[in-house]
Amino acid sequence: VVVRFDTAQIDKKIAEERLQVTKAIGDVETKRQELEVARNTGESEIATAELEMTLAVLDLEKYEKGDYQVTLNDLRGKIALATVDLEKAESTLKSTRELLKKGFREPEQVRVAEQEVARAKFYLQRDEETLKVTEKFEYKRKLTEYKAKAEEAERKLARAKSTAEANTRKAQGALVGAEAELLIQKEEMAEAEKQKERCEIKAVQSGVVAYANEEWWSESRRIREGGTVYERQIVFFIPDMELMQVEVKIHESEVKRIAAGQKALIRVDAFANQSFTGTIKSVAQLSKSDGYFGGGVKEYPTVVVLDERSTVALRPGMTAEVEILVANMKDVIA
Repeated sequence: VVVRFDTAQIDKKIAEERLQVTKAIGDVETKRQELEVARNTGESEIATAELEMTLAVLDLEKYEKGDYQVTLNDLRGKIALATVDLEKAESTLKSTRELLKKGFREPEQVRVAEQEVARAKFYLQRDEETLKVTEKFEYKRKLTEYKAKAEEAERKLARAKSTAEANTRKAQGALVGAEAELLIQKEEMAEAEKQKERCEIKAVQSGVVAYANEEWWSESRRIREGGTVYERQIVFFIPDMELMQVEVKIHESEVKRIAAGQKALIRVDAFANQSFTGTIKSVAQLSKSDGYFGGGVKEYPTVVVLDERSTVALRPGMTAEVEILVANMKDVIA
């Protein structure tokens, strides 16, 4: 491990995300139970509505084919009996009057016989009127009532089914939303954990670590313990010691003469008695200014790669002088 960043804020975020994930898991379980409750409630309400409709239809059929017919038969039977009673009373009255004429009955007995006839007529007329009312009014009223109850029971069943379906869909939607929220929370927690893993920068190869303090004049951007780093900021380098290179700054007046592939002669201040050969690898397309310290001079960074492995201990950051061979002219006196 070369660099380890402070993870206090990320640890706090991970703890918060774990809390959110736990809450989201609870919400999912709650929504799943609510869905089950909605399904059970809907099934129960539908079953109740189906039972009510079945009973309403049975009541309608029972009245139309059972109770009404029984009532009719009962009234017709009463009318038949009342007719017989009236006929008997009238016959008794007739014979009593005849016996009264012959002196075998008293006038009081005739009045009693007349009262029996009147009573028999009253009962007969009452039952006949009851039959008329039953056939003409009571039947229609009760038939309408039972049909309305059956129709309302059918509508109630349809409402129960629609309500159950709507509540189930609502609960399903809430469950899908809770599951989606749980997935988002897990992804955010995983991202936070991944960010924490990235708070440790490990060397991918062995070598000398060179911290990227290129902007040495900026105290806020210096790589140091307790310092702050910014997005896309280079923290350190591990140069390949097997293949060294030199960064040269070419003045804007000379850059047009420099191109990749040109040869160069390199002298390192630390090894003044030894020179190295190199080849230009790249020439920057954009200039790099040192700002206030550079006095406004524009220079183009150019990379020169040593042609051979160095036999001396070259190190990153050493100062070097580079001569670039821009042209080769034969038979010319220098």
